[in-house]
Amino acid sequence: MNLKFKPLNIDDLILLYNWFQDPIVNAFYAQKKLWTLDDIKQKYLPRILHEDNVPSFIIELDMKPVGFIQYYNLNDHLPEGIEENSDLFSAIPRSKCAGIDIFLADTSIRGKNIAPYIINEFISSHCAHFDALIVDPETTNLQAIYCYTKAGFLQTSWSVNETNVILIKTRRNHSIHLALLSNHRDVIPQLANIWLEVLGKIWVPQVSFTDVVTRLKTHLNSQSLPLCIVAFDGEKPIGCAALRVTDGIRPELTPWLASLIVDPAYQRRNIGRLLIDAIKQKARYLGFETLYLLTFDATLPDFYERIGFKNIGADTLVGLPVTVMGYIAEYESYAII
Repeated sequence: MNLKFKPLNIDDLILLYNWFQDPIVNAFYAQKKLWTLDDIKQKYLPRILHEDNVPSFIIELDMKPVGFIQYYNLNDHLPEGIEENSDLFSAIPRSKCAGIDIFLADTSIRGKNIAPYIINEFISSHCAHFDALIVDPETTNLQAIYCYTKAGFLQTSWSVNETNVILIKTRRNHSIHLALLSNHRDVIPQLANIWLEVLGKIWVPQVSFTDVVTRLKTHLNSQSLPLCIVAFDGEKPIGCAALRVTDGIRPELTPWLASLIVDPAYQRRNIGRLLIDAIKQKARYLGFETLYLLTFDATLPDFYERIGFKNIGADTLVGLPVTVMGYIAEYESYAII
């Protein structure tokens, strides 16, 4: 796949006009506005003429235009939901933050897991000098939120409105991205080793490497359960999380976030949060409004409560006490990074 970001030029304006008539692009990118060609020229000509500092590009795949992407320094423009005095700027200097906007106009590549790859390639080639990248999808655009999460963006509570959610990707996680295990089954042995190190030898030492590999091989689904989402640093698998019908207890509750693991070398970098957010979004995309988990570790319920889960009781699994927690999407509360 030959990916190119071609700087926007005058000849592309009619293409943008046609793309803005697409119902999906119009609803989630073009602000549900009826755009004329003059409107397009008024908005995008200043960028082409370098009068407005928003570098803009046509996305080309194998020499075919398939979408649009842009970035802007937060010194020049602010994302939807971010105000001048945002707490974000007490954490990261405003001049070191960039906003990104993207849409895919080619319907044949939507939903094909291509957008996270495009976003990360764009960050590497055009935005690597920023300390943080910000996106601001509408809260109703679950597919976009899931896509950004798979690209390594983490949800925050910085938005001041209920219309948009703010997600952030920091420099130390520039190379982190997520993907379905079904597209990377070759990494199952590496994930099994991480699982045994992080969970197995501590809580269930009776589980073997072969047992873990066999279990992971049942998670090669994308639109049904069980499934698994993998975190990568470049090409290296560094963790995963599963979405299952059940996790060994309370069969009346479904679905379950399970087997959340992160390579010890990558812990304390919000990788676990990325995986949790991705499982939340995948569950909602599949039609589930609730999500459950269990934890052997008595120190973890406080962490899960900070990201929206509620303690719903105690239970036992393989003879050990566990805490059972539940999450309801409408009561979501995102923690600041």
